[in-house]
Amino acid sequence: MVTFVLVSITAYLLHKFKRHNGSLLPWLPLIMLVWVNVHGGFAIGFMLMIAYVMGEAVNNFTRHTEDPVVKWLRFKHLLWAIVISLAVVVINPHTWRMWLYPFQTVGIGALREFIQEWQSPNFHLVWVQPFILMLLLIMAALARTHRRADWTDLALVAMWTMWALFAGRNIAIFGLITTPILARYADLAWTEQWQTWGYQRVPFSSQQSVASSQRPKLILNWLLLGLIIIAALMKITLPLTPGANLKAEQDSLPFEAVEFMKSEQPAGPMFNSYNWGGYLIFKLWPNYPVYIDGRTDLYDDAFIRRYLDTMVAEDGWQQTLDEDGINLVFIERNSMLAKFLRLDTSGWAEIYSDDRAAIFERKP
Repeated sequence: MVTFVLVSITAYLLHKFKRHNGSLLPWLPLIMLVWVNVHGGFAIGFMLMIAYVMGEAVNNFTRHTEDPVVKWLRFKHLLWAIVISLAVVVINPHTWRMWLYPFQTVGIGALREFIQEWQSPNFHLVWVQPFILMLLLIMAALARTHRRADWTDLALVAMWTMWALFAGRNIAIFGLITTPILARYADLAWTEQWQTWGYQRVPFSSQQSVASSQRPKLILNWLLLGLIIIAALMKITLPLTPGANLKAEQDSLPFEAVEFMKSEQPAGPMFNSYNWGGYLIFKLWPNYPVYIDGRTDLYDDAFIRRYLDTMVAEDGWQQTLDEDGINLVFIERNSMLAKFLRLDTSGWAEIYSDDRAAIFERKP
């Protein structure tokens, strides 16, 4: 969510720079300084900057005139903003290593192979289908406007379509970045279609002010924004109640198993399911440090594959648990590892089980 907000601000600054002569310095470097110290998604900011560099360079070479273009004299301002933003990335506890961090994270093969959000989207899922609808609407709007498309808009659409197809986690960023582009070209396409039907815009009289002509649009925009805020408040109010949180834990997380852990206090160290790592940190830390959790970039490819081999009971799974000194296993009840642990009656005892989770303890 932090990255989503900072992507919004970065995209807005770049939009203002291109279309309304806004300034990028010192704002972009300051945003990047905050971003690199709070979340690893800071690389998205540089992707947006690169899209603008590519798009505006081609706009200049092709002499694009239908949209505002960043001329060569202002181009250096964008380049300086990128250089300074890149330089401030080192101002963090990991210093220059954060330059390599995005490449290291994307290079973890286990993410793409086993983690759903890092895989290409499955278009049979209902929640993914609006992405396809939005992409088709963008293509239709671009095709129906009788004017050359802005190359920066095309670069942004192409870049984030590619990344959204590469990993489902990027669909949200695609929606955020391409919504203004869809709105811009859909408005042009609709206006041209309206004129084709024979309806022409009536020119305003010379006595009518620009402010009064824009008032209906402003009112409509504020009404739409108000509806969105009301809907968002209704959406977040329910999860903020303790009762709703408790019910969500009981319905989808190993709530009862955690309560057993709190009351019985079996001895660790603990091997746990990846899917429950964050929840177990929230409920059991510091008494039970987790073996793995959703922060895959902290564990790297080799360790994640070692964990996955153990979870599916590949050859050597007992050796892994022995080498890591594991005394307690907290995993899904129907997982392959749980089935093998039940068979190993001489080494492990199932001390808890319900419809969702199972807990095993090493025998003395």
